[in-house]
Amino acid sequence: MRAITKQEEQILLIIHSLKDRAYLVTIRDKLMEITGREFDVGTVYKPLKRLNKDGFLDTYLGEPTSVRGGKAIKYYKLSRNGIEVLKEAKKVQDKLWESVVLKELKF
Repeated sequence: MRAITKQEEQILLIIHSLKDRAYLVTIRDKLMEITGREFDVGTVYKPLKRLNKDGFLDTYLGEPTSVRGGKAIKYYKLSRNGIEVLKEAKKVQDKLWESVVLKELKF
């Protein structure tokens, strides 16, 4: 299993927190809210596509709506591999932080 980037980790965590409301726009909005940075749709879509291709996400389509011209929304949820890769990312982050002498850092 490949390591994920920080942005991919953030996206996976956001998808998990959004539960059954995780689709491109809500993921992007939550990412901007949490990070305080602006993201265009493509900047979020590319990692979503990669995470899905790598088996870290499952997708399903919602019901088509007239608001979207009859198109269905694609929803995302973590796959079993997605959960495992997040656990591994957390272990790595914890080890990195443990290796730092916190009193040497000026927070």
